Amino acid sequence: MRVNIIRASILLFTFLLFSCNAGKPSTKEMLEELEQYEPKQHTIEMEEGDFLFRLYTDHPIHYEGEIVLLKGELTYIGEEEEIQISFSDEPIYFNLQEKIRGYSLPIIRKEIGATTNLINGVPYSVNFNKSSIVSDRTMGKEEQEFIENFRKREDFPLGYYEVKASFDFFIIEPGVAKEDAHIQFDTSIDFKVIH
Repeated sequence: MRVNIIRASILLFTFLLFSCNAGKPSTKEMLEELEQYEPKQHTIEMEEGDFLFRLYTDHPIHYEGEIVLLKGELTYIGEEEEIQISFSDEPIYFNLQEKIRGYSLPIIRKEIGATTNLINGVPYSVNFNKSSIVSDRTMGKEEQEFIENFRKREDFPLGYYEVKASFDFFIIEPGVAKEDAHIQFDTSIDFKVIH
């Protein structure tokens, strides 16, 4: 009887151990899957109206342990020497997805209401900031753990990342019609982090 209880306990422990790790790909599995992904575009620059939108990372392939520079830039290229714009927290927001795990990295958007002057030809830059990423209770435990680990690291974990940047602001200059004042533009890039 006692032997059966020990066997049952060992089986239960093995099952629980396997269940906890079933959803997590091993490093070897991650590396094999990463081989299948080739970044298409790690930098993009688009001109739209009086603005130049740029989103980039310094390389299409990064190594675990190195710092990933992820940046958006907004440049006014119109006829005026400078214009004033307003926005919530920043005029550029980043939305990231790690595609192999299927995790989104949601960003807190603060509704502060700020203004700045854009000087003609001078980029307004926003660096991706990990501290604005949040997890919530609707996520699974593994996803929450990934996000918390992601926030604490200086580098990015292994993975294939798609980054969407939303440029979203209002021109607050006299003479700009209300229907033309709101500028909203989305663009995206991708990159991967290998071992």
